[in-house]
Amino acid sequence: MAGRIRDADIQLVRERVDIAEVIGERVTLRNAGGGNLKGLCPFHDERSPSFNVTPARGVYHCFGCGVGGDAITFLTELDGLTFVEAVERLAGKAGLKLTYEDVDGRVQRGPSGAPGMKQRLLDAHTAAAEFYTGKLLSPEAMTARQFLSARGFDRDAAATFGCGYAPDAWDALAKHLRAKGFTAEELT
Repeated sequence: MAGRIRDADIQLVRERVDIAEVIGERVTLRNAGGGNLKGLCPFHDERSPSFNVTPARGVYHCFGCGVGGDAITFLTELDGLTFVEAVERLAGKAGLKLTYEDVDGRVQRGPSGAPGMKQRLLDAHTAAAEFYTGKLLSPEAMTARQFLSARGFDRDAAATFGCGYAPDAWDALAKHLRAKGFTAEELT
């Protein structure tokens, strides 16, 4: 069974994380007076800002659609992260080390399962996409580039849509990812 993050650590993450910084990475925030910030809500389409952030309390609220919460809630709602993933991401940003405990309250060294496995898999997918897009520029991909060009794709459009080229070697990607430090377990 997976260990859970101690409540004290979750509270520490909430206290140490600057909610304006977390939300400001996704939303352009402007001063709303009284220490509050406002911007366009990322959860619904709007033209006038109804999304308010109160850094002193560490919370946000949208008066248009009613969503609200703290930095953890923001990441779970916007990025689709689990609660634990959001806490781990924010703790990493704040430079905090989390302590995990089992159901009996005994301290564990880390989360059960591989810590950061989801991030490693996302990194592997990113590396694979970069591999294929890089191969599109190779001499062997001339036919693929002609195919894209015939359909109105220039270099910028191909980059925007992540177009790539898979070489004939069946193990080219696996070799590339292994050279980047990914294990066989992570790739299967």
